[in-house]
Order: sequence, then structure tokens, then C-alpha cells
Amino acid sequence: MGWIERWTQEDRGRFRAGIVRARHRLADSGLFCDPALEELIETHPRERLDIAMMDEAG
Repeated sequence: MGWIERWTQEDRGRFRAGIVRARHRLADSGLFCDPALEELIETHPRERLDIAMMDEAG
């Protein structure tokens, strides 16, 4: 069981070549909780930092 659902060979081929939409469970991973995001923002090199946010609807 992976974090991304129904990831196909076609999706793999399109990855990094364009936009690929996929259902996922990454919100359950702990990677995006406030403390984890705070640590990432504080430790990532400032010159390589770019932050984009979404509203609750995604």
C-alpha cells in the first residue's frame, strides 16, 4: 500500500513532463503537520525556498 492511489505506468511516463493528478493519502503521513513543515522551512536553504499554499478545498 503506497501513499498514492492507482498510480499507473502512464502516470509514471507523464511525471515531470506535465501535470499529473492523483489521489493520495499524504495528509496522513505526518509530513505536512505543522511541526514537520516548520522544520522544513527553517532548515531549507533560503535561496531555494518557494512556498505555495492551498485553501481547505484544495
